[in-house]
Amino acid sequence: MRQIPLGQVSVEPGLAWAWHLLPVGRPITDRILSYNQVRYLRSGGGSSISGTFEVDGPVDLAEMEAAFGNLLQRHPVLRFTPQGEYPQMRLHRVSHGWLGSPDVVHRYLKQQFAELDPVYGPLVGLGALVRERSTTVHLCLDHLVGDVVSVVIAMAELVGTYRQVSPPSFFAYSQEEHQRNEALDERLSVWREFARDKGFFPESPVVLGPSGGDDRNEVVELLSAAECTDFERRCRSAGGGMMSGLLAAMATAQRDEGGPDVYRAFVALNQRGERYAGSLGWFVNVVPIEIPVPRPADLDQHIRTAQAAYRRARSLKEVHYIRAWELLAPSTRFRAVNFFSYLDFRDHQQGDVSNPAIQVNMPGRHGLTLWLYRNEQGLYLHWIYRDTAVARTSTAALARRLREILREPGGRTPTSSVRP
Repeated sequence: MRQIPLGQVSVEPGLAWAWHLLPVGRPITDRILSYNQVRYLRSGGGSSISGTFEVDGPVDLAEMEAAFGNLLQRHPVLRFTPQGEYPQMRLHRVSHGWLGSPDVVHRYLKQQFAELDPVYGPLVGLGALVRERSTTVHLCLDHLVGDVVSVVIAMAELVGTYRQVSPPSFFAYSQEEHQRNEALDERLSVWREFARDKGFFPESPVVLGPSGGDDRNEVVELLSAAECTDFERRCRSAGGGMMSGLLAAMATAQRDEGGPDVYRAFVALNQRGERYAGSLGWFVNVVPIEIPVPRPADLDQHIRTAQAAYRRARSLKEVHYIRAWELLAPSTRFRAVNFFSYLDFRDHQQGDVSNPAIQVNMPGRHGLTLWLYRNEQGLYLHWIYRDTAVARTSTAALARRLREILREPGGRTPTSSVRP
């Protein structure tokens, strides 16, 4: 599984088909939205996650349409619209003719993905580019109804048999989420301590320069598959795991590039668990973390510190950050934060999907947003930020420093040659 910017998607010419979703029946209007969904709607939306994969030969359009219909029935969140959740969605197939070059295909896909609208709908985009020897299937979810793992699950289901018990609905999860956050009592103490002196939202130390301009969406390779294995072995020997090792490395890299000696960030957690392992929806929460990275301690020591900090942060996973925000800092406006996310695509079933790829589209107004992800080929850093000369310089230096730290043999952390 790869995760790449939309601008790097390369799809061969083909006969373009798309399915329009037509609501059937009266919508259910009393669904409880998750905290993420409420916040997203208030901020104006604008983010989407799409996936593409290959099918051998010219796809049977009727069978693929049935697969799409099955997916919509199995996952109520995909039938959700700004008017509510509809009991059914009818698929209307439309031909857009032959697209004769990769550039034309790219513009077409960009247009298809941009048609998702969290205010008026639709929130799901489905289509296929059919050729004699292969077919590229594309699926796009507005972030309101899905996260990255949702697209991975959906692609696997689209090429599967679908003859299994339907997974529980995301809306059941949303209701449970609200119930868990009604009375938080002592569980807010860590959040309160985190926000006391330096504010609720942890500020990123990466300098981006003046606001405005276009967004830059890029992926940087950090480690090969073999180097990932070596780094993970070092993390285990230091008493941590891949997550704590990457947190320690990022904290050290940001410090060396001018950041503070205490790394403050929001860490993303996948909340699916075993019960919702096969469900589509937005199952992400963030928790606060603080990791001291004093000099001259080496990376192994930082990994142990990060492991303890991450364990403490995970104890807050049931407290949604938006609920904590409402209770502790209601007058504080949302701003760009120091954000950390790590996802190992190898942990998520991909079925018989051929050549799958995920594309994340997010406006750069959020400042710098980054994800680390691992697949069979290695470890990658994917980030989106305002495209300024200052930002390009800062991010390039951070990526270079992070790569140096990750590749350094165990025993010491190399001295930065960029900043004291």
